[in-house]
Amino acid sequence: MNSGYQRHLLREGPFLIADYLAQNSSKSAAVFRRYDKLAIYRLITLSRELRTFEKRHDREELGGKVLEYYKLLAAYSKVLHLEAPADRTVEAIDRFISTDKFHDHEKPWLGHQLKYRMEGDENRMTFTDLVSLYTPAENDYLSRFVDKFLYPLFLTPGSSKEAKYVNEQKMQKFVTFVGTIISIGFLVSAMWVLWRLDDHMVAKLGTVTGFVVAFAGWLGFLTTAQRKDVIAATAAYAAVLVVFVSQQSPTAVVAQGTGAAVTQS
Repeated sequence: MNSGYQRHLLREGPFLIADYLAQNSSKSAAVFRRYDKLAIYRLITLSRELRTFEKRHDREELGGKVLEYYKLLAAYSKVLHLEAPADRTVEAIDRFISTDKFHDHEKPWLGHQLKYRMEGDENRMTFTDLVSLYTPAENDYLSRFVDKFLYPLFLTPGSSKEAKYVNEQKMQKFVTFVGTIISIGFLVSAMWVLWRLDDHMVAKLGTVTGFVVAFAGWLGFLTTAQRKDVIAATAAYAAVLVVFVSQQSPTAVVAQGTGAAVTQS
C-alpha cells in the first residue's frame, strides 16, 4: 500500500470523522443512521426462514434462527427508542464532511451521508432515520426551546462558524433553574392576586381555577413529569390555594373576631 493511498484513507476514511466527533466536549454530535429498510427486510427474511423450518420440523436449525430473530427484534426495539439528533447537530456534521478542503471536490464523500437530494430539487433533505446515541437528561418542550433559540449562550470554546458545540450540562442546569423559578412563580403570583381581590369570592374561585389549570398544563406539556406526578402536584397546588382563599373569606374573618372577643371576656 503506497503512502499516497494511505493519506487518502486518512482523509476520506473513518479517521477524519472520528477525530471530529471526539473533539465534541459534550459527546452529543455522534449521529448514526438506523437503516429502517434493511432492518425490516432482515426481520421479514428471518420470519420467512422460520416458517420454512417449521414445515421441515428441523428443531436444531429452527432454534438458532429463533434466537437470532429474537436478538434482532430486541436490538431494533432499542434503536427505535433512541432520540433523533438536533437539527443544529446534523447541520454541523453535514457541513464538516461536505467541506471541499477535506476531500477532492470531484470525488464524493466515502462515508454515509446525512442528507439526500431528490432529482430535480436543489434542496437537500435530512434522512428520517437518523438517531443519536446521546440522549439528553431532559427532552421536554422547555429544553427544546432553549436548545433551539438560546444555544449560543452555552457554546464551548471549541465552537466555530462551521461547527457549534453546546455544553449540555450548563444548558440543563439553566433549564432546571428556569423551571424552578416558574414553579415558584405560580404559587407566589397566585397568592398576590388572590390577596388583591379582597372579598370577591367568585373572582377568587375563578382565579384559583385558572391558576390550577395553567399549573397542570405547565407540568403536563412543558415538563417530563409523569401523569401520576402531574395529578399529585396539581392536587397539592390546588389545596394550598383553597386554604389561602378560605383564610381570607369573610366567614373566616368574622369567626376569628368572635373567638378573640370571647377570649378577652
